[in-house]
Amino acid sequence: EALAQTLYRRAAQRAVQQAFPNHAALAHERRGRMLVAGGRATEAATAFGEALVHYRDWGASAKVRTLDRERRDLLR
Repeated sequence: EALAQTLYRRAAQRAVQQAFPNHAALAHERRGRMLVAGGRATEAATAFGEALVHYRDWGASAKVRTLDRERRDLLR
């Protein structure tokens, strides 16, 4: 799992460098989903928060609303 997290973060960084916010968002979201599956809700919520920044930059309003609700549910 540690290697996967590193690779997701690296993919997100490269996507940002190359101006692909949608790819950065997806990498963070996928990392978050992996963390949820591993029972690490707080870390997953952080990853989802990072994804939200990039989804907003990309203009994906519906995705932002959906993922933000999911993120808030994790923190309850």
